[in-house]
Amino acid sequence: MDPLLWLLIALFLGVAGGWRLLRRPPAPQRIQISALDPLLDEARSQVQASLPRLQQLLLEHPGRVLIKFRIPRDDGRYQGQWAEVVTHDPGGLQLRTRGLGRRLQLPWSEIEDWQVELDSGVTHGGFTVVAAWRIQHRQSGRWPTAARRWLPRFLDVPDPGSSAGGGGSKPPG
Repeated sequence: MDPLLWLLIALFLGVAGGWRLLRRPPAPQRIQISALDPLLDEARSQVQASLPRLQQLLLEHPGRVLIKFRIPRDDGRYQGQWAEVVTHDPGGLQLRTRGLGRRLQLPWSEIEDWQVELDSGVTHGGFTVVAAWRIQHRQSGRWPTAARRWLPRFLDVPDPGSSAGGGGSKPPG
């Protein structure tokens, strides 16, 4: 093939690729969320108040329940970790961490959040997840991409500004 033709093809592909890079939206900013944020406090209260609903869903949908708990970090802070429920009893839950497969016991009082996604696409729980999205929206003025996609599926979280539960929360389009 003619070297000039190769040069034109390479130039075209470079320009097209560069244009695609220019059109790509900026990467989302990481936003620091304080563990003392009032929205997170409200979410934790909702988690504790909803434990009877969680126990009901554990019976109705075994194997579909995820639990979030806190693990200490080296810097003295905590990190949230999600795990699958293996078994449960009045004393607490036996969990299997995702990825590592490590098993641990967790008392009911140490549940940071819980989530059950049904085949219909409806999600129960997820209180701290939604709170984090709301905090990001409050700080940046924009809803995170994941929130725009998933927030309408969360049934147990009230709409922003609403005191009633259920029906999901819709971020503005």
